[in-house]
Parts: sequence; structure tokens; C-alpha cells
Amino acid sequence: MNIMEQTLKKKIDPFLTVENLSLIGSRALGREIRAKSAGILSGGCWNRVIEVS
Repeated sequence: MNIMEQTLKKKIDPFLTVENLSLIGSRALGREIRAKSAGILSGGCWNRVIEVS
């Protein structure tokens, strides 16, 4: 694991909650969105691939 991966796990991953992703989706689409689940599929080098349902 490199330093960027460690930073993602400490700073970004805790932010990727169902509540926060629901808020982001709601703001982006201009209507109420409620995520039921979310997970990190892959990532590194300052990016994350996430799944949200």
C-alpha cells in the first residue's frame, strides 16, 4: 500500500457513507435520493470506484 492509498483509507473512505452518498445524489439530481447500500469496489492513486444501490 502506498502513501496515497493510506490517505484515501484514512480521509476519504470514512466519508463514503450511505447518508453522504444520498445527499450527494439528491443535490446532483435535484430530487430526494436515498442510497440503501454502498461499498468500495476498487481504487488507488487518488481515486475510488464505489457502488451505490
